[in-house]
Amino acid sequence: MRFSGLLWHIFAEAHFYQNQLRMKATKRILLSLFLAATLIFHAVTTFAQDVHFWANITFENNASLVKIDNSQLDNIWQIGTPSKVVFDSAASVPFAIVTDTLNAYPPKNISSFEIKILPPPNSCWGTGYLYFSHKYDTRPGLDGGFVEIRYDDSLTWKNIIFDDDPECGFYTSDYYAPTDTIVGGIAAFSGDSDGWRGCGVEWIWQMGVKSFEHDSLTIRFTFKSEAGETNHEGWMIDDIHLALLDCTGGILEGKQLNLPVNLSPNPLSAYSIIGFSQKPDKEYFISIFDSRGRLVREIPVIGETPATLNKNDFQPGLYLINISENGLFKYSGKFIVTP
Repeated sequence: MRFSGLLWHIFAEAHFYQNQLRMKATKRILLSLFLAATLIFHAVTTFAQDVHFWANITFENNASLVKIDNSQLDNIWQIGTPSKVVFDSAASVPFAIVTDTLNAYPPKNISSFEIKILPPPNSCWGTGYLYFSHKYDTRPGLDGGFVEIRYDDSLTWKNIIFDDDPECGFYTSDYYAPTDTIVGGIAAFSGDSDGWRGCGVEWIWQMGVKSFEHDSLTIRFTFKSEAGETNHEGWMIDDIHLALLDCTGGILEGKQLNLPVNLSPNPLSAYSIIGFSQKPDKEYFISIFDSRGRLVREIPVIGETPATLNKNDFQPGLYLINISENGLFKYSGKFIVTP
């Protein structure tokens, strides 16, 4: 396993135990995992994976990556402003993708949309992750939404929680379980989400394994309802955060920017600084996402003035930094906030 794969493994385990804290309050376990991840972070950041694909689909931006399946004549997915009782606002206003922005979902309906990604040229995938925010309001155990994947335009779709293809590891955070099923025995989100929730999937593919070097990855979101009056609002999704890292190493995580980026200290102390080793000649934007892919802060960078992060502004956990210029990805990094 690559060092970077080991790091992602520890982070994924930390996400798992973070969810367990809500029920068991085992803070000692989480702190130990964060400290272990921190040590390995400092050991391996000089051998990083290059980011092949990165997108934050807010539906105000990058909505063109989403393809609603028009072969389904009664497809109810719509991109727009939600105007229902429960679905009254997008996570990042004004737009989200919703099973009808105005009306309850109909009975006996199947509706899907897809996102397709091609692999990096002359390379292979090393790590991937998918996070999104969502609400759902359905008849429990009858209707619901689920996520599927397929590789290389295969005719076979797999429920994403049953993906057995990655060679090194596969982790989920706040997803449905195999026993959380709707009619047909399909594992799915069903019932009442009780507000916005964030969930994620992380893949770690092993470098150099020929059988796992794919031509494409397609992700499909499907909503399914059964017969009978529903009077429920369905499924609403926003802020889909998707990234694929290739399996070739780089010298610095900031090499694509051609402008080395430093964050010190990491983990965050009372205050930490994001600085450039050389003076930028353009304006860049720093976007910070939490471990569920939710955008928590945006900072413009002009000239050589460093950006300051205040630890009190962040909950304990792992955060991803993306730096972009005119909406184009330039750099990816990570930092940790300890309790």
